[in-house]
Amino acid sequence: MPYTTCGTCSSCRKGRVNACRYNQTMGVQKDGGMSEMLVAPVEKIIVNKTLPSQRLALVEPLSVGFHAAARGSISTGDRVVVLGCGMIGVGAIMGAAARGAEVIAVDLGSAKKDKALAFGASHFIASGEQDVDAIVNELTGGDGADVVIEAVGVPDTFVKAVDLACFAGRVVYVGYSKAPVSYNTSLFNLKELDIHGSRNATRADFEAVIAHLEDLGDVADDLISKMFPLADAAEALPYWLRERADTFKVMVKCA
Repeated sequence: MPYTTCGTCSSCRKGRVNACRYNQTMGVQKDGGMSEMLVAPVEKIIVNKTLPSQRLALVEPLSVGFHAAARGSISTGDRVVVLGCGMIGVGAIMGAAARGAEVIAVDLGSAKKDKALAFGASHFIASGEQDVDAIVNELTGGDGADVVIEAVGVPDTFVKAVDLACFAGRVVYVGYSKAPVSYNTSLFNLKELDIHGSRNATRADFEAVIAHLEDLGDVADDLISKMFPLADAAEALPYWLRERADTFKVMVKCA
């Protein structure tokens, strides 16, 4: 688990160490694993002897989506809209479906449709080609979604999450927008929405994803869009930037 915990901030004192105020995620706020050696606290290590290395590398990003599903208190029979079908969005789709929800996946184009449906979505909407509001309204009998998970991180989808949620629904933000977001805040009150942030993941989320990947077997490898040898590692990020519309996970094989 790549997150640090201070043990003393208000989040840590409440047992929500994934939201530690002073967290420094390995590979983000502090140096990652592209070095000859690294040191990690033993309590951050989850030992697994069944998954191959490429599937172990899927665990952390999928766990972030699983945590978003947990934050939404998703349960059997909920109708859940997931905005964004990147790796975090797919994790939210998988996590919501594993909890018994009917999942409506939304992405800008149709490139990720087949994968979204294969990994748990019951419906797919291409927002650049279809009327998202009308289709969600039809699929939910006019109610709107019980839970909307935003996994894009742009102002339009932040607002859309509130619009698509039903009265007394829940909204979970796992993406974050770097630009300001303008809301019709009356909907917060009229719908009496529960609005949650979602950050990182817990050990329970990691363990749930590991169990899920073990159940999926070889199918999980379909989330790996391309594998680069170490000698070609410099090509990985440019490839992702060029092909991101239909790319899930790009990996570098170190051995």
